[in-house]
Amino acid sequence: MKVLLFIVLGVLLSWCMWIKGIGIMQKKIALAFIGRRGKAHRGAAMTAATGWTKQVLPLKEGQKYRFYYDVNLTDGDIIVEIIHNKQVIKTFDAQSRTAVLPAEKGRYIMGTKFAKASGDYELKWEET
Repeated sequence: MKVLLFIVLGVLLSWCMWIKGIGIMQKKIALAFIGRRGKAHRGAAMTAATGWTKQVLPLKEGQKYRFYYDVNLTDGDIIVEIIHNKQVIKTFDAQSRTAVLPAEKGRYIMGTKFAKASGDYELKWEET
């Protein structure tokens, strides 16, 4: 009975961390990976990373946000997607680096895909 209670509490804690944007879902392989996060930015530095990460963005409903994507790669590729209601609404890559998006009701998720990537990236946002 105690084991079941600990499992339930662990699942609830993980779910709460995901909703608040603290928890990160990920599946990746890398020689080195150091994530960076702040109130209005997410990023990482990596060596030979392949895989993906997902995390909730703390956007306020009814606000417009300007996004800036900065990437410095020595090898591979990184794609960052903004997902709202299970639909990709914006994709950032080496050619597409800025966007202005209105925050509507619902959860916004930042999905990052790596393909043998070495270097660093950062996605910043600000209210407009």
